[in-house]
Amino acid sequence: MSDKFYCNDESRTNGLSLEPGGVTLTVTTRDGKSISYDKVKNHWAYARKVLKLQGDFVVNIMLGQTDLAKSIREGGKGKPPTPPEGKEDTPPF
Repeated sequence: MSDKFYCNDESRTNGLSLEPGGVTLTVTTRDGKSISYDKVKNHWAYARKVLKLQGDFVVNIMLGQTDLAKSIREGGKGKPPTPPEGKEDTPPF
């Protein structure tokens, strides 16, 4: 069984994450925990920073059906994926 968490505004370290808009990313770790972060404005930069700080502990970083961690680990430098229209601020669970 996995634990699912949703990051609240009090836990934010970037002021931009307090402003409306952006996308929701879900980070899943090796211990089965999933944490969703909404209002992320630059999902590639966010994913790279998570991997830099916790790389081996992170299983995936999901933006919809796209695993940003896998893409970064494989050296992907293509156009960043965008979420489906109207789904930018929808939590995955």
